Amino acid sequence: MKDKDKIQEQLISELIELRRRIGELEALETQHKQAEEAAKLAYVELNQIFHAAGDGIRVIDRDFNMLRVNKTFLTLSGVSKDETVGRKCYELFRSPLCHTPNCPLTQILAGKRRFECEVGKERNDGIRIPCILTANPIYGPGGDLIGIVEVFKNITEYKKAEEALRKIEASLTEAQRITHLGNWDWDIIDNKLWWSDEIYRIFGLAPQDFGATYEAFLNSVHPDDRQFVKKSVNEALYKGKPYNIDHRVVLPDGSERIVHEQAKIFFDRTGRAIRMVGTVQDITEHKQAEEELKRSRQQLRDLTRHLQSVREEERSRVAREIHDELGQALTALKMDLSWLDKGLPRDQKSLLERIKSMSKLIDTTMGTVKRISAELRPGLLDDLGLIAAVEWQAVEFQNRTGIKCKVTVDPGDIILDKDLSTAIFRIFQETLTNVARHASATRIKASLKEKSGKLELKVRDNGRGITEKQISDPKSFGLIGMRERVHFYGGEVKIRGARYRGSTITVSIPLRKKGETQ
Repeated sequence: MKDKDKIQEQLISELIELRRRIGELEALETQHKQAEEAAKLAYVELNQIFHAAGDGIRVIDRDFNMLRVNKTFLTLSGVSKDETVGRKCYELFRSPLCHTPNCPLTQILAGKRRFECEVGKERNDGIRIPCILTANPIYGPGGDLIGIVEVFKNITEYKKAEEALRKIEASLTEAQRITHLGNWDWDIIDNKLWWSDEIYRIFGLAPQDFGATYEAFLNSVHPDDRQFVKKSVNEALYKGKPYNIDHRVVLPDGSERIVHEQAKIFFDRTGRAIRMVGTVQDITEHKQAEEELKRSRQQLRDLTRHLQSVREEERSRVAREIHDELGQALTALKMDLSWLDKGLPRDQKSLLERIKSMSKLIDTTMGTVKRISAELRPGLLDDLGLIAAVEWQAVEFQNRTGIKCKVTVDPGDIILDKDLSTAIFRIFQETLTNVARHASATRIKASLKEKSGKLELKVRDNGRGITEKQISDPKSFGLIGMRERVHFYGGEVKIRGARYRGSTITVSIPLRKKGETQ
């Protein structure tokens, strides 16, 4: 009985162990199924990612057999899946890299961990698609190389953008060449200076001959301008203001050019200057033309002054001749008429009346001669000076036009040389003439003052008021003549007008000290 119980207990124990093992096997089977399902899910997910990738992907074994390709690779290649998988890669796609040291598989087999290059992906329809090819090794469980995975990134849009940029840069370079304008960029912290091609051309240098630093740039600046350039740069950096100067540069052949530079400064968050970018423009021809224009203008002004001087001399000569010659002739005629008047019988009434009429005509003609002579060159200007001539001109103007003209002088003994007196008098005459012609004024106030080493002539009327258009009109020869006369003496003319409130012309000329020459 005891043996039977022992056997029964042993069977029960074995049964329990068997059930436990069956439970473990069932658990293992469940885990295996779960792992299998997870693996299937992971494979599906990886497969979806593989085919959804935007880059073309190809897997090759170490014998150049294509094992797997994604949809993007098929699109890039223009072939079907059946034409790729299981075939040698070089049979379907001929590439300059095939069977060369730069072949991706060759590089990986040689021990390279990663290989990258740019290739032109040839489609079957002849279309060439630029790509970046990246190859990475695939290792088996034992660590042996079993193949590679190649990724083809389509860079067509990048190439298009690169080509567009190249065209823009070419256009910019051509535009800079035409305008003689180049651009530069200075990294202040690292002291690295970049120049565009046009600046190298302006400075007559080649990139390999340029040190690409601020000091190298200064070496090309004319020695006489170098300190000025350094001071301007330092001032711009210190004050943070724009950099805008003209200076000379010396080319390697010793010739000189004039350039205009301007730049903008960039700062970091602490306010430290870190970068300066700007332009250089060759303005040599412009400066030469500008200087030539200045010389031409000065020559014209000198010629104008000479013509004015000749004109005044001619006026003086004609005035003297009219006054002397015609005056003497008319005086002689009047004396002869007086002699005839006394010698004729009193009963010759018609002849006596004719002599009387002729005498009056001679008197009128003598007055006209005096007036014309005075208008050509008033004797007061030479004999009594500017003040007397101006006061006389104001009275004559008032009598002739009916426009009241009042003149004040301070001090009353202003003494000027002949040429300056003539210039001021002619300006005063021209001003009165303009008022009579255009202003519709009834009153003029004029003042002649000497103060702070300057002579000031101011003429104000109460007319309709000169307009800005009239002031700047290139056909206003009277105003132009005033400005030219005043410019020669280093003075200035100010003209202001208000609608129906009159106009004011102010002439200010520095007075030379004794012994000074113009």
